[in-house]
Amino acid sequence: INDVEIKLEDKIALNSAFNETLDTGVVIIPNSEEIAIKRMDKAVITNSKGIRYYFKVRTVVREYETFEKPYKYKYTVELVSPTIDLQNIVLPNISITQPSTTDTIAKRSIYYEINRLVSVFAPEFSISSKLESLTKTIIWPENQYNRKTLFEILNDLLINVPAVVTVLEGNVISCIELDKEGTEINH
Repeated sequence: INDVEIKLEDKIALNSAFNETLDTGVVIIPNSEEIAIKRMDKAVITNSKGIRYYFKVRTVVREYETFEKPYKYKYTVELVSPTIDLQNIVLPNISITQPSTTDTIAKRSIYYEINRLVSVFAPEFSISSKLESLTKTIIWPENQYNRKTLFEILNDLLINVPAVVTVLEGNVISCIELDKEGTEINH
């Protein structure tokens, strides 16, 4: 958590949800010195096979395990997918429209609109090549949004793929395809 390695003996409970809900997890850190953990800190969990899972801290509960110095604490840390950051970006009322032409070639793709939204409202993020390749040939539907989050709008645009939005390490916006079987899902 925040580049501080904490070795855990016990198992960690992770819940993967491959839809519009976010992956979550709970980590219990027993018998510990005081650790500086706060909401929205970055957390990386590496399993025994070396696979890394990226999360943000949603909540932290610290309980005393000893009442004599040096104090020992038990931390219960609730984790959530870094995709939560997209839920914290509320857009103003916007309309997504196509150019007024009957020429199909002039119609704009879902990638065009995702790129426009991200560059204007979330420039700290980038778009993965996977998301670009899946959306650059699909024409996006016109719609109007009233104070929706970037997460909600991106998922709405991805309905036609079909996929849901996710955020990878380094603030890279990607997606999880919902109609693929046996595909490895990276967090």
